[in-house]
Amino acid sequence: MNNKNGFTLVELIIVIAIMGVILAAVTTMFFFSNDTFGKTSDQQTVQSDVRLISTFIEDELKYAHELEVLDTIPATLEATKRYIYLDNGRIMFKEENESVEEIRSAFDFIDYTLAFDKYNSTVLNYQLTGEFEESSFTVDSDIEILNMKMTSSDSEIVGTTGIGVKYTLASDKNTFIEFNFLSEVNVGEDDNPILNSDYYGVISDNRVYIHVPSDTVLTSLIPSFKTEGNSVDVDETSQESGVTPEDFSSPVTYTIVAENGVENYYTVYVKTLR
Repeated sequence: MNNKNGFTLVELIIVIAIMGVILAAVTTMFFFSNDTFGKTSDQQTVQSDVRLISTFIEDELKYAHELEVLDTIPATLEATKRYIYLDNGRIMFKEENESVEEIRSAFDFIDYTLAFDKYNSTVLNYQLTGEFEESSFTVDSDIEILNMKMTSSDSEIVGTTGIGVKYTLASDKNTFIEFNFLSEVNVGEDDNPILNSDYYGVISDNRVYIHVPSDTVLTSLIPSFKTEGNSVDVDETSQESGVTPEDFSSPVTYTIVAENGVENYYTVYVKTLR
């Protein structure tokens, strides 16, 4: 007699029920994980995008020369000014003498809000928020307007709160255009030597070479110079063209400071003709 083993109907029903429960649990876990991953990915995308635009705003504004907070954006923008402002969920940017364009990153589906708030005369607060579906990220930060801090006390942020700013950038130019000794300012007063002719310097890279007669007293020559910088110093002492005497018996290093605070250095070599 042969014994044939198999599953009864009840056992099959139980197995199918157990497999159904397991499959339902796995499916639920899959969709939950996929949804969580999607939300995490969206959050990372929004955060990355907001930080990218935030960096652009801060890099633009920290060296502003003049800055006004705008509560409304005028229909016609000044050609010679720069602008950053909010327009229908987009962050817009305009350079001098250029058309307006959107500050774009890798993603176009994120909506933004932007607000500026004057904290004090040289510090500007801004809040930038990016949103996409359930994901949101905000940067709330202060920008110290470095050029305003370094210049006179009457240079300050104009306006209080708004959705945009109008500004100009401080120049980064800090070079000598010319450097000379002129007879009209070297006239023998206050130990300043008399020069009967004008002597012109040769500027090469960050060096200035100039020759004067062999009998010239080098200890108190008055240079006349032109520069694209905001200020000129020697050993932290302000220099004025055609006014400030200097001892050129050894090389003299001039510091030229641009409007944005960047320094450049020139060494002046004065030699007597034999």
